Amino acid sequence: MVTAFRERLLEKIYPYLIVDAIYTKVREAGAVRSKGLLVALGVNGDGYGEILGFRAADTEFEGSWGDFFSSLKALVRAIGKHFQGAAWQRCQTHFSRNLLDVCPKKH
Repeated sequence: MVTAFRERLLEKIYPYLIVDAIYTKVREAGAVRSKGLLVALGVNGDGYGEILGFRAADTEFEGSWGDFFSSLKALVRAIGKHFQGAAWQRCQTHFSRNLLDVCPKKH
């Protein structure tokens, strides 16, 4: 079922694409370590989000993202090359934290 999901055709139009990673502890070869789960969420024209894909990765380097984007239908390198002209927004969680750090507490 996972393979079928990951290899399905993406035929809809997604005006917004949100990509991020979440880290969790995993057990590999008898040891517990941190591993990233790269996730892509597409927002369709009706405003509904749909998970487009996911992939476990050791790091968030260009190669990891590039492989992930390639798996999302023939994108070859990292996000900057594949989405020319797209607006880039930092991680929403980190953006919010940084914004709160510079805003007066009364606001």
